[in-house]
Amino acid sequence: ATVIPSFQNSAPVTIVGNTELSGLELKKTKNNRWGFGVHDGDNYKIAESKRMIQPGQRVRLAGVYDGRSVKLFVDGNLQSTIPIPSHNASKYPFVVGGSPQPNGDVNYNFAGVIEEVRICSEALYRDSYSPPNDLSNTKRTVLLLKLNEGKGKITRDESKNRNHCRITNAEWVSN
Repeated sequence: ATVIPSFQNSAPVTIVGNTELSGLELKKTKNNRWGFGVHDGDNYKIAESKRMIQPGQRVRLAGVYDGRSVKLFVDGNLQSTIPIPSHNASKYPFVVGGSPQPNGDVNYNFAGVIEEVRICSEALYRDSYSPPNDLSNTKRTVLLLKLNEGKGKITRDESKNRNHCRITNAEWVSN
């Protein structure tokens, strides 16, 4: 995901996730750091960034779960790796800009700009890498949202799956 955060509080927020005692999420942690968490059936295992989040600073984030560990990359740099024995899959849909709740609501709403999101079926990164200027399709891309339409209630999935998404409780902005 490529984001520009605008928050300055300590509350956790979600960039993209499907968590509710299961699943995974790319987020801002309560420690004001970037995090990628995966639920192992008992708890969330969260790989966290080394540095604090800087509001207004554009950042490229990648969370990787490879079946054995959880990794977080910030601007292509591997931040941390946490071993995880298993993954408790979620029954909830992925939400961009928040976390789904059992009653259908969304909470932990992201404050800032989400420029693009890519979800892949397999790990793309194992070690630090040079991040591309823009996310693109790979053979493993499940969802690719550019979030640049600028109007309307739908954002188009540029992957072969065409899982177009509905925009709710958000507004288009221009950078």
